[in-house]
Amino acid sequence: MSSGSKARSNVKKTMQKFKRIASGSGSISKEESSNTVVNVPPIPEDLVADITEHLSGDNQTLKACSRVSKTWSYHARKPLFRTLVVRPGPAPTNKRFTRFHNFIQSNPTIASCIKQLELASLNLDEPARNTNLAQVNTSLVHLLEKLPNLQRLILNNISLAGSPPEHGVTPFPLHSLKCINISSTTTQWFCMLQHIVCKELYIQMDPINDAPRAPLTSDTPAEDIPHLPITSLSLVGVDSPALQHAVVPLLEENSLQSLYAATYRTDQLHVVGAMIAKSERSLHSLHIDMSALRDRAAYLPNTWEQLKLKSCSALTSITITFHLGIYTGATFAILHTLLLHSPPSLKYLNVFLTLHRATSGDVEKPAIERNILGETCARIDSLVETSVKGLDSLVFDLRDHMNPYTLPYDAWMIITESMPQLHKKGVLKVHPRFKNALTSPPPSSNA
Repeated sequence: MSSGSKARSNVKKTMQKFKRIASGSGSISKEESSNTVVNVPPIPEDLVADITEHLSGDNQTLKACSRVSKTWSYHARKPLFRTLVVRPGPAPTNKRFTRFHNFIQSNPTIASCIKQLELASLNLDEPARNTNLAQVNTSLVHLLEKLPNLQRLILNNISLAGSPPEHGVTPFPLHSLKCINISSTTTQWFCMLQHIVCKELYIQMDPINDAPRAPLTSDTPAEDIPHLPITSLSLVGVDSPALQHAVVPLLEENSLQSLYAATYRTDQLHVVGAMIAKSERSLHSLHIDMSALRDRAAYLPNTWEQLKLKSCSALTSITITFHLGIYTGATFAILHTLLLHSPPSLKYLNVFLTLHRATSGDVEKPAIERNILGETCARIDSLVETSVKGLDSLVFDLRDHMNPYTLPYDAWMIITESMPQLHKKGVLKVHPRFKNALTSPPPSSNA
């Protein structure tokens, strides 16, 4: 018998033994077991990498994999330490933050695996002032320097302290910086932004705790304001002084491509207009969330004129979120006003609309009909045909406040029947989450 045939015969016999053992009808001796294990080839390293990546998120299994061998440990560490959440303690000791800093400094291999880091308060329900991070600016920058592959940084309910960087110090580069209630004053997080340069910036502040305390003023020296090449900016609850004296000066001319602004006061819209004007040749996507805005003045035509949307030559997508009902000053006519001031380049308009059935008006008419009038819809239909001819998609996400998971057919029927041209061309659409609802029969009038 040749050596090749003998080898194939041995493999066949071994497989047969394993099948008998698996079925419970046989056993294998200690000698056979040891010989079999020796002959099993090692798993290729690229396959080990695929296995550990597939286990990403299953930390318990990844920890077990890291104890198999050096090869498994190397590849298991990457998904295991890719995202970290650290909860620093209160000032002045900050022992948790110090221990984490020392751990990173003494483990450069693990530090190179970290791509997203979140620093969060021990108690996220407490105001940021109660979990102050002593000198976080300086300590944070020193920590970031030890993380060569860090892409995203999240600061959640963390107070900042410290001073701006020394002259000539290069800011730390990041892809994304997300700040949630990070300070008790806007001046502090403005100083922090001088330490970091990023492409995506998200700032969410607590108007109750942050706005009354020492907002930025026009006395801030212009030479101290850095210019960041931010391409995506999201602002939630940021007060007008901070927007005007910190955020707007931060933006480089025509660098911003995507802007999300959640407003709760009319004067914030005026500052948003300044950001749009500074990015009139680069802005592609705009999302204005007015769901917390109750002032009727915010929905008047002159407010939308100040946004200067017509000057945005690259703007192709606009999303608007608002409520209709007794608790807001908005009317459905806001869409007509928005389209009237939109640039010719607009192709996509997304409307996220929450309908409140408790509304003011003629009590003899159903509440939804008082919110959405067929006459207003017809004006929008005509305006798109004459002035916004490039619009390819008008998507409605209609939410009944009492039943947000069901499509309000009465409202949708008013819209479709009053916009026949847009409906016929396929421009008028309902949000994909209601795709199945359109194929089912509408509810009866007694429902």
